[in-house]
Amino acid sequence: MTKDTRVAAVTGFLSAARGQLEPLGVKVSASTLGYTCWRKDDTQIGQDIERMGVCLDVLSPVLHPSTFGKGIPNYKIAVAYPYEVVTKAPNKR
Repeated sequence: MTKDTRVAAVTGFLSAARGQLEPLGVKVSASTLGYTCWRKDDTQIGQDIERMGVCLDVLSPVLHPSTFGKGIPNYKIAVAYPYEVVTKAPNKR
């Protein structure tokens, strides 16, 4: 699979779900890997928050610094700074 096909699979599913649920007044939400706040790729699993956000009412990145083994900008050892990592995550409203 390529990035485009992975992202298309995820956003296609979310779009179809929204199409079915919106007439019923149901909100659509999804959680993503926390890395999606900083990475510009799809994290190898189709999670592109910019494209997913179009289909969602709520998007919730799972911000567990202990899972950021490669670090994030300004925090090479993210697990040592859990408060900073969670509170400084980019806000993509």
